Amino acid sequence: MRVSIETAEGLTRKMTIAVPSRTFEDEFAERVRKTASQVKLPGFRPGRVPISEVRRRFGTQLRQEVASELLETSLSKAVREQELAMASRANVEIVTLEAGTDFEFTATFEVLPEFELVDLGTLRVRQPIAEVSDADVDAMVHTLREQRVSWHTADRPAREADRVLIDYTLKVDGAVVNEGEGKLLIVGTDGVLPELDAAVRGMSVDETRAFPATLPAQSAATTHDHHDHDHDRHADAGDSNADLDPRSSKLGGSDSVDPTTRPAIGEVTVRGIEESSLPDLDDDFYDQLGIVAAEDEDRAAKLREDVRDRMVVELGNALRDAQRREVLTVLARSHDFGLPQAMVDAEVAEEKVRLARMLDN
Repeated sequence: MRVSIETAEGLTRKMTIAVPSRTFEDEFAERVRKTASQVKLPGFRPGRVPISEVRRRFGTQLRQEVASELLETSLSKAVREQELAMASRANVEIVTLEAGTDFEFTATFEVLPEFELVDLGTLRVRQPIAEVSDADVDAMVHTLREQRVSWHTADRPAREADRVLIDYTLKVDGAVVNEGEGKLLIVGTDGVLPELDAAVRGMSVDETRAFPATLPAQSAATTHDHHDHDHDRHADAGDSNADLDPRSSKLGGSDSVDPTTRPAIGEVTVRGIEESSLPDLDDDFYDQLGIVAAEDEDRAAKLREDVRDRMVVELGNALRDAQRREVLTVLARSHDFGLPQAMVDAEVAEEKVRLARMLDN
């Protein structure tokens, strides 16, 4: 077997391999004999099909099978002998596959970069340091309460952080391009058309207000986008603000938004206003969190202890991740080498899939 290697751009290598004709023909003859002993053909007894008939009927197919197997084994052997670390699958191209000539093919692939480690004793790595403070525990307990807020009717105009039930329409040149009925939004949070969010502030129940808005041309050109009516007018807070930003690409029918804008006129009617209240730190709250304390132990103290323990564990994991990233960053800066494009492309593709799944969820 003859092997030659060409160094192409970067980490790309082109290997040319020639398998002697005799080796190929011996393998081919053996494959023909084995097939003749197994194949069943009309007019011939099993195992007694003439070699010439097998060659006539299956010669091309069998030659391709032998070529495929020899290609794989020869390439693997050549890569080992040349001590190459392949970083991508080989792109194989058959050059010659004719009887009486050497079986020749090329394999183009990328290899892992070679480099020498610097003296690690000369490198300096910053070690992140942090601790869980009482203020951190207080903030986490407050977050746990915020996750379990209850909503109550507010007999006053809408303000920051209220949950407001609305009907709205958006028109461009007199044509409705977006509308919603029985929609919930939480004032002052992301995911809401800013002009709509500003309009509901200070409004009372059953009050209607018009407001100017600016929409991307792509969204503005969208025809009616009728949303389903909200049959549960007191849906969970997590459902609020859904589809209330008409500039979203979802309403434009594309993943990108045209920067060109068009003026729109909106109208919103407030149907209900609710304000949130945090749960008390009482037995009901502790029961929801599964806080079990000893008979003589304060459940509030037990909650803070459990919260601190969990935060310490999570902080430790975060510090280790940060330390790992710091080490990798320092090593990367201290060594100069190229990256196989195939590995980069694979990483990018994997990241795109991950982001797509996040958006779908």
